[in-house]
Amino acid sequence: MKALPRRLSTGKKPGAGRPKAGRERLLVVGNGMVGSKLCERLVSEGASKQFDLSVIGEEPRPAYDRVRLSSYVGHRDGERLELLPREWYEAEGIGLITGACVSAVDTEARRVLIEGAEPRSFDRLVFATGSYPFVPPIEGVDLPGVFVYRTIEDLDRIMSFSRGRKRAVVIGGGLLGLEAAQAVQALGLEEVHVVELASFLMPQQLNEPASHILESEVIRQGIELHLEQQTEAILDAGGGALALQFGDGSLLEADLVIISAGIRPRSAMAEASGVVCGPRGGIVVDDQLETNVSGVYAVGECALHRDRIYGLVAPGYAMAEVLARRLCGDRSAVFEGATLSTRLKMLGVNVVVMGEYLQPNRSLEYEDGAHYRMLVLDSRDRLVGAMGVGKWEESGRLQEAINSRRRVRRKQQVAFIRDGDVWGDVSGDVASWPEPALVCNCMQVSKGALCSLVRDGVADVDRLARETGASTVCGSCRPLLEELAGDPVTSSSGRRMGWLLGASCAGLGLALAAVLYPGVPVADSVETWWHKVGALWRNGVFKQVSGFSLMGVSVVGLLFSLRKRFSWFSFGHFAKWRLFHAAFGVTSLVALFVHTGFHFGSNLNFWLMFVFVMLNILGAVAGIVSALENRGVTRLAVVARRSRPYVSYAHLVLFWPFPILLIFHIASVYLY
Repeated sequence: MKALPRRLSTGKKPGAGRPKAGRERLLVVGNGMVGSKLCERLVSEGASKQFDLSVIGEEPRPAYDRVRLSSYVGHRDGERLELLPREWYEAEGIGLITGACVSAVDTEARRVLIEGAEPRSFDRLVFATGSYPFVPPIEGVDLPGVFVYRTIEDLDRIMSFSRGRKRAVVIGGGLLGLEAAQAVQALGLEEVHVVELASFLMPQQLNEPASHILESEVIRQGIELHLEQQTEAILDAGGGALALQFGDGSLLEADLVIISAGIRPRSAMAEASGVVCGPRGGIVVDDQLETNVSGVYAVGECALHRDRIYGLVAPGYAMAEVLARRLCGDRSAVFEGATLSTRLKMLGVNVVVMGEYLQPNRSLEYEDGAHYRMLVLDSRDRLVGAMGVGKWEESGRLQEAINSRRRVRRKQQVAFIRDGDVWGDVSGDVASWPEPALVCNCMQVSKGALCSLVRDGVADVDRLARETGASTVCGSCRPLLEELAGDPVTSSSGRRMGWLLGASCAGLGLALAAVLYPGVPVADSVETWWHKVGALWRNGVFKQVSGFSLMGVSVVGLLFSLRKRFSWFSFGHFAKWRLFHAAFGVTSLVALFVHTGFHFGSNLNFWLMFVFVMLNILGAVAGIVSALENRGVTRLAVVARRSRPYVSYAHLVLFWPFPILLIFHIASVYLY
């Protein structure tokens, strides 16, 4: 695993290292994802007026999306993964040096030493050196056929070596290990094995029940797992073959081995320069992301903030945002930490972890064989964390609820344990999510921010991504952007909304017919068929049957409305109950016609009819706006979303006179 020879390439002309008058020299050591984001944010903050900015990257290419590294196996085009092309740095006047290894940093003389190049001076320096793959101290890690999985160059070597090979073994069943297994499986090797020391996969992110769901899918895809196995050595089995020797003495043959046993912060260079680092690595920074050396900062996986190192992209991007603002004069910008929330797709399986999901709090669990979901609540029933394996349509709304520490009511807890959903009335369509819900967890982009752009005419997915950064990191939220941009809804919940709209429109039509065409005329001649129909309203027995049928339908509709009012009435999804409620509204109007012929009558009968018909009109309108608010991000949907609570409240208020009038009506028929 020797380092590749490095090629020096700079985006500036000779002599460009000298600062222009009146500008400080700002040097970023590291051109990974976070270093690239820092440059982008500095440019957007107008840093070119204040700084002469240079960036030194160790790899031979500009920063690329390491989160989607495994996709390189398919297209083998490094430029498709680039975050900012070399031309961008040149256009913004940033000196980009790639393929350069910084050998030392002299914080007193304010200069860095570069292998094979002249030293570069700085006034301020940012360490964005990221991390390196951890290689366990076991025998045989330097044998031919043993690789790490971290860079495009690593993948190039693995792909070259894998030709004609049959069996690959990945040491490490964590996030990076499973990505490596997916990559080598895509290369067409006949056998792929994953070896993990813990008793389940992804032990840093998941608990055991969640991991079992993931394990089932991994095995189904043909990857063999070896859990609770300690690799003692990698042996040369002869003829170019290798063998892993486990702690129990057993052997596992392999043609190539990939070590993906975790990462460590790259902080040795900073520590050698006098910058304080943690006992287990990591450059110690304060809330301003500054080290103990004035004018020297650190961001990303190399930074140790409040005794925590963040191994995810989103916190690193948040650090870059804060530091860019501070360097450009915003003294209010501070980094107070970040959650370890992320949404991933491992081997085609959705994995979501949010907030304080592994903290010792009260947890609620749901499992159905294909899904595992867990909510973590504090002592006041506020949502502080969540974990899930398998598709979870509520994940975006859950992130917003965790951020705001929203309380989970008792009936929601019961519903979650039974059905796995907190809000049964929320469809899986992103258009139905509340505005603060995060669509892109990596870039912290909310649905509201995206909807605002769509309403302003930005309906192209690529443009939404450029404007907000959503989907530009891991890409898992791109389907959500496509929905917001106007793609048709095909989910079952979307179909339910269509049925709700149809039933509500039918109900509104019948109710308006009762108002606009009151009192169906009865034929005078007994010979006509219509006279026979009129018997429905003249025959006492028919009147009683239809009257009590109407009352029964009304009571059933009332029971449906209780679904949202009482925690003990919590079975079934609320979206389905809403549809049934609308259907029974239509049924009640048909029953009303059979009972009255839409004759309003007078006095008490008139007011009973009036209240009943108005109840149906308001209910139908509430159903229509409920359906419309889930059908996109148009202005009509926004208006519907804002008006629905008022219409629903009016429907509820008008209901209370109805049972009183009904009781008096029945009493008047039988007592007078």
